[in-house]
Amino acid sequence: MTAHVRLRLFSGWPDPQWTLDETASRKVLSYFLSLPPAGKERPRQKPRVGYHGFTVTLIKEATSRVSTLDVFSGIVQERRTERVMLDPQSRFEELIYQTAPPSVTEALGGMSYALLSSSGPETAIAGLNPPDYAKVGCANGPTLPSSKDWKTHADYNNCYNYANDVLNLDEWSEAALPGTLTQMPSSTVTSVVRGILRAKILTDGLTRVAGDKVPPACPASNKHYLAVIIRHHPNSTVVHDFHCLRLDKDGTWSHKDGSGDVRNIDDSGAVITDLTQARFDGDPTLVGVYRGKKNNTKIK
Repeated sequence: MTAHVRLRLFSGWPDPQWTLDETASRKVLSYFLSLPPAGKERPRQKPRVGYHGFTVTLIKEATSRVSTLDVFSGIVQERRTERVMLDPQSRFEELIYQTAPPSVTEALGGMSYALLSSSGPETAIAGLNPPDYAKVGCANGPTLPSSKDWKTHADYNNCYNYANDVLNLDEWSEAALPGTLTQMPSSTVTSVVRGILRAKILTDGLTRVAGDKVPPACPASNKHYLAVIIRHHPNSTVVHDFHCLRLDKDGTWSHKDGSGDVRNIDDSGAVITDLTQARFDGDPTLVGVYRGKKNNTKIK
């Protein structure tokens, strides 16, 4: 038996992943089987950008059985059976983090589980200027809920795929990154990372909007607006991420946090109609507001 672990931490960059040996895999399985079943009253899992637990895929080679567990905030759900278990004090979640190899924990600045899983204050996006209107919905923008199946293909589509409305259907390929980027830049300086992202996004055929705000007029019929921001983990300056949001037909901004679900609310739980009023964890800073285009073949 082996277990593959995905730390669901990033919205844009690839998540840390590692594989456990048989001994560690059986320990994880044994702990899962000991968890109590969840009743009707379950811990409330607050949607937020950033850390949202682990996905553990258990593989029993002898029988070709595969079981995938989603572990976050006191809840463990087995995808195949939809069985839901309780994880009191998130001890199972912490156990999984303790299996991470040194290469992963070092890249995360040596954060403990308590630091990794904690959130910071929710603040507005720095550098985003107020719009010239109270609310806008562009008739040619994407729709929410989308006609595309983002939930089925959630694991290999990220915020950049979603904001550009380009659904990746290949489960063996990685989620999209701007330009030729394949991983997180080594620099942790916000201005440097922002410059790299701006340059790479332009090579994907997106156009940056002047003034760092959404214009009062809708874009051309084959385009839509999207915004890109940078975030830092509240407990580590070395762990940064980028996140993307898009303006939909109904005038709300929606987004997909890495391998997570699509939503049109911010980290405070408010529906996003004015992006300047949205609040996010991680000291969000604007990279730019862009015009995306439909069927953009450069996004892969």
